[in-house]
Amino acid sequence: MTLAELVRGQGLTQQKAPAGNSPRLVRLLRSSEPEHSPDGAARASLAGRTARATTDAEPASMEMLGAAAAPVPSEDLEASSEAFHRAVETMDEVLKAVRGGTSVSVSMLEAPLGALLESLQTSDLLLLPFFTPRGGSVSPAERTVNICVLSMKIATQLNYAHETLLKVGLTALLHEASVGRTQKDEALRVQGLGARYAGVSETLAQLRERAQAGDASDTGSTEIREHAHIVRLADLIEGLVRRKPVRPGLGHSEAIKEILKHERGTYPDQILKALVRVLATLPVGSLVRLNTGEICRVVAKNDGFPLRPTVMVLVRHRKRVAEPTAIDLSQHPFLHINGFVTEETLDREAEGGAS
Repeated sequence: MTLAELVRGQGLTQQKAPAGNSPRLVRLLRSSEPEHSPDGAARASLAGRTARATTDAEPASMEMLGAAAAPVPSEDLEASSEAFHRAVETMDEVLKAVRGGTSVSVSMLEAPLGALLESLQTSDLLLLPFFTPRGGSVSPAERTVNICVLSMKIATQLNYAHETLLKVGLTALLHEASVGRTQKDEALRVQGLGARYAGVSETLAQLRERAQAGDASDTGSTEIREHAHIVRLADLIEGLVRRKPVRPGLGHSEAIKEILKHERGTYPDQILKALVRVLATLPVGSLVRLNTGEICRVVAKNDGFPLRPTVMVLVRHRKRVAEPTAIDLSQHPFLHINGFVTEETLDREAEGGAS
């Protein structure tokens, strides 16, 4: 089985994923705290609660863990969700324009693109779709935005300057939207690719060449080739983690293994290493299951221990805990993360009430 077949969802014998839409970012970012009023206005704060033991390991209190282990600030959640949905709405307009054969102005993409980059520079919340079981995009616009986000995050790991990050993101948006199927068509369809976005047209040409002929030439500068590699790799990862009609989406670690197995010689090592660094660190906000069976949310990262973050225990023995407990997994070697879970799983297992 080739990687291309895997991306298209062919050749697998895994059980077909259940029907239904993939979680949207607003669903992924919602609070996990129990609601105490019909309209959900009254939510208990986790910051002031006292931690209590939920496993054989001794959990830490919020005071011991410090501010880094506090729940994700609500302003970060709101900003990330707003940036994501604003970008999706804009891409919906772009896709309609492409289908209608009308021109697209780069200026309409600049504000949403800037908001996505600003969110990425403060948190990893926009990466949650890549860490969600059976996750991925539920519309072409969302898929395009997810690829743009991952492209810019990979480029961030390569220490690209701010303006260059914006060029990579713009390239991803225009390529995934199929704005120009030929360079002449692109010139007619895209308005505003001036000096600020020098090289974007050349990068799009390389991406088209790869898509149409299955191979790309080595023409153009090193920067142009590198940008094309980044966007193609982000596209490939999104295709692997997104659910297909005949298979569930792969987990982020499985997707990395497939890339390293099948495409090791296709992409430069520094880009592959950047991808691994992005996907090896669990985003704050992710829902995970421990080897004890408890469902937790990642609330802080631990430098040097990317797979052993600080987590907040939310569900134990199929009941939502009354006082969520923070546990620093780097301090408890016998505890580890078994995998990711969805918000739907959290709700289903928490139906027993609070313990």
